[in-house]
Amino acid sequence: METAPSAPSASGARERISESKRAARKRDASSRDALRNDRGSGTDELTALPAALFDSLTQLTELFLSYNQLTTLPEAVFDHLVNLQTLYLHQNQLKILPAGVFDRLVKLKELYLDHNQLQAIPPALIDSLTELMRLDLEDNQLKSLPPGIFDRLGKLIYLHLHENQLTTVPAGVFDRLRNLQRLGLNDNQLKSVPRVAFDKQSEYYQQRSQLCRPTSQLLLLAARAGKQELSTELAHGINNDTV
Repeated sequence: METAPSAPSASGARERISESKRAARKRDASSRDALRNDRGSGTDELTALPAALFDSLTQLTELFLSYNQLTTLPEAVFDHLVNLQTLYLHQNQLKILPAGVFDRLVKLKELYLDHNQLQAIPPALIDSLTELMRLDLEDNQLKSLPPGIFDRLGKLIYLHLHENQLTTVPAGVFDRLRNLQRLGLNDNQLKSVPRVAFDKQSEYYQQRSQLCRPTSQLLLLAARAGKQELSTELAHGINNDTV
């Protein structure tokens, strides 16, 4: 009399699942290695984007375009991405951005433009990004900031401007950033910062700025009431109009 095959044991099922996971991890590792090799040879790096590339992706919430060789963007390339919340453009070779390239990204919360070659920002570039909470612009070649550039970013929490070539910041450029918690200005060429630049913010982080004399760490805390606590190192040797 034949006996029915016994049901697989729980331990056997776990072993099969583990083997499957190990095989999947091995395939993933092979794919990552192949991708690294391709990137190393430059065979899969984008140098330009067709203007209508994303027109059908109206529900897209995250877009990764990092680690390519893009030098600029078509002005209307993101116009249909009305639900986009995160845009990664870091580690490219962006030198110029069209003034209206982000105009339709009204739900964007995070924008990564760091590690490019931007020398200037069009004055109205980010005016439409009223939901933005994080803006990364570090490691570019910015020499100045347009007055009012951040005026519409009332929800911004993180602003990273370090590792650029800024020599000063316009008075009042941060006045509308009522929710800002962290501002990176380290590793620029700052020679003067107007006192009023920080009057209306709650917390700013600055480190290793070249401000009149070498300073290894600068931490500026501005109370919500607008009062400032300045370190003696930061204030030393600087006149009443600048810090």
